[in-house]
Amino acid sequence: MSILDDIDDLLDLGPFESHARLYMDRGWHPFPLPFKCKKPPAVGFTGDAGVDADAAQIDVWLRTKRRSNIGLRVGSLCVGIDVDNYDGKKGGATLADLEAELGPLPATWITTSRRDDDVSGIRYFRLPEARKLITELNGIEIVQRHHRYACAPPSLYPETLHLYWWLGPDGTWSMVPPHVDDLPMLPDAWFEFLTNNEAAQSETRAKAKKAARIPGPINGNRSQAVDDAVRYAIAELDNGSRHGAMVAGAMALARLEESGHPGTDGAIVDLRTEFIKAIGDDRKYADQEFDKAIRSARHKAATTAATRPRWEDLPHGHPPDVTDVAASTLAPHGINPETGEVSTEPPTTIPAGAYDLFDASELLRHIERFARARRASPWATLGAVLVRTACAVEPFVVLPPLVGGDASLNIFVALVGPSGSGKGAAEAAGRDAIDLGQLQEEGVGSGEGIGHAYMRFMPAKEGAPAGWDQYRTRLLLRAPEVDTLGALAKRSSSTLLPKLRDAYIGDDLSFAYADATKKVPLRAHTYRLGLIVGVQPERAGTLLDDSDGGTPQRFLWLPTRDPDVPDTAPPEPPRWTAWKTQAWPASTGGRVRLDVCPEARAAVEAATLARHRGQVAALDGHALLARLKSAAALAILHGETEVSSNAWEMSGHVQAVSDACRSAVTATSRSRQRVANLVRAEAEAERKIITGDREALARRRRIVAHLEGKLAGGDWLASSALRKTLRSEDRDDFDSAIEALIETSRIEVEATDTRGQSGRRFRRLGGPT
Repeated sequence: MSILDDIDDLLDLGPFESHARLYMDRGWHPFPLPFKCKKPPAVGFTGDAGVDADAAQIDVWLRTKRRSNIGLRVGSLCVGIDVDNYDGKKGGATLADLEAELGPLPATWITTSRRDDDVSGIRYFRLPEARKLITELNGIEIVQRHHRYACAPPSLYPETLHLYWWLGPDGTWSMVPPHVDDLPMLPDAWFEFLTNNEAAQSETRAKAKKAARIPGPINGNRSQAVDDAVRYAIAELDNGSRHGAMVAGAMALARLEESGHPGTDGAIVDLRTEFIKAIGDDRKYADQEFDKAIRSARHKAATTAATRPRWEDLPHGHPPDVTDVAASTLAPHGINPETGEVSTEPPTTIPAGAYDLFDASELLRHIERFARARRASPWATLGAVLVRTACAVEPFVVLPPLVGGDASLNIFVALVGPSGSGKGAAEAAGRDAIDLGQLQEEGVGSGEGIGHAYMRFMPAKEGAPAGWDQYRTRLLLRAPEVDTLGALAKRSSSTLLPKLRDAYIGDDLSFAYADATKKVPLRAHTYRLGLIVGVQPERAGTLLDDSDGGTPQRFLWLPTRDPDVPDTAPPEPPRWTAWKTQAWPASTGGRVRLDVCPEARAAVEAATLARHRGQVAALDGHALLARLKSAAALAILHGETEVSSNAWEMSGHVQAVSDACRSAVTATSRSRQRVANLVRAEAEAERKIITGDREALARRRRIVAHLEGKLAGGDWLASSALRKTLRSEDRDDFDSAIEALIETSRIEVEATDTRGQSGRRFRRLGGPT
């Protein structure tokens, strides 16, 4: 995929939508910034008092702020050294002086929007322990958890609208962030210098002192929701309208109080104290203003109490995304009722007897030993080997037409595991374990781009007519992150997934363009294509959601976790060099069909009959073809020219692991989707409550204004006469509207006695208007 494709995807999706989950999965703490801006950040998610956004909060932002720039708050064991060496800033000279004194910084990942400046940028490192560092040197700022955040790729820099990029230690530019665990450690001399420079620590201490006024839990008796609400409200007092922050905080605490959450009394006192302190001399009667707000909030909370769950019915200690969802609702969906957590990975369940596969031959034993020496999963490593084996064979070698036409040996593999579980290690081990010759590898691009990866249009030259030239017959495509595949598939008019499905079978990949220079004539079985995709279980929806099209069925799903991993890595065996390319019969445009053993033929026939009779689940529609392809690759890997009974038996182990892994991923994906649906339903309920509050407030204001208008003449009006001036649907709110006018000293009230019936009458204070 070209840099231009990256930028097109970014502008189509938006920086936050395209990369927020990727940053979170790799150990960073993202939050939205305004598009094309570096500030202001999302409130409550930066600085000492900030919190790290969880997956539910990210999902909310992805619905509301998807086109935002990305801000990063680093963890307590991470630091960024931000060097500014432009517009007269002296960061470059300061960095050179410090490296001369403290030693050079190790090569690391750098973020910058200045690709023509080899000094400016934020250099990221891990810290040996959580410590507060100095905040600023001459031309250098220290990005750290308590002090400041960073604007991250692929955001747009405000002044120039240049994209931020990651510059890797090897000098390559990328939009893909490293995992935080892969950052190099900050050298000890630098750590000591940045920790112990007392003269530069005053600002840090001042900020820490200011943040300390935000209260924590009182004797541990507050629910997490109450603690979060009061912390957020107090922090908001310094970020805009103090009255608005106070009213919002009072409303949040009143609702939690009505639902029975413990600790609300103390939290309300804390908010009242901090509000009065924040007002200072700016406004009189701040205490009365707060008391009035909390009375109103409690009244509103009581009127909507029936729509919200009680505290005693809730699973305590849940993260924010499931705090207000009843445990009885969560339990059936595989969510831990004690913690509220949903597993972000499938259980690494290997079917009984599956490891026997690696005892079937010396070559398979070699693959297992090599994988474990590299601390990689033998299954994921084997998957990488099978794809590469198929890619080592010319495309005219095919499987026979057991059903329909000839079938390609093209193999797709999903390496399944959470971030940092060894997808890259398995790919590297598969590449290094066996010498399968030189293979061309590229990243995944567009559906139309697949044909161009094999063919190019040659203009007329020296008497030769213009035409298409197939310059390549074999290619391995890689997508280390399934989100990349998903982003490309979501582009307007994308043909990527349909074309990959066609390529899996080996079908014609031509496009019907009128322009001959675009109409790539890539014919069936003239190309070999392998595909390796890294899949985090919670992100597997990119593939699973396309089951109607047949995409997930075409993959072998192999885990990157190895439950039998030895405590000590065995010695790495030498690379296997005994494999040789088969001397397939000469092909002059024809095909070489691999013979298939009777056992495989019988299994395919039985599956075909079951499919016609509607007895095969949707996700199993291509299972036997996937097994047949892995059997062919295993046979070729062992020097055979047919799918033998032995190869078919071996492929059964691979398919069993694949089926188990895919089933676990599907269950995980469904569980997370159920939680997302529950959270979405709760958010919708909350929205309706808020909307109802606003509508009720507007209605009450309208009624108050109407009554005040009726009393504008200065005459006394009896309660019954005044009530009749309202529309029938508004009369239930008459008493509360009148009380509001009395409370704010805009009207006066007098008791009456008419024919033994007590009543009241009202008139405007101050006479007519």
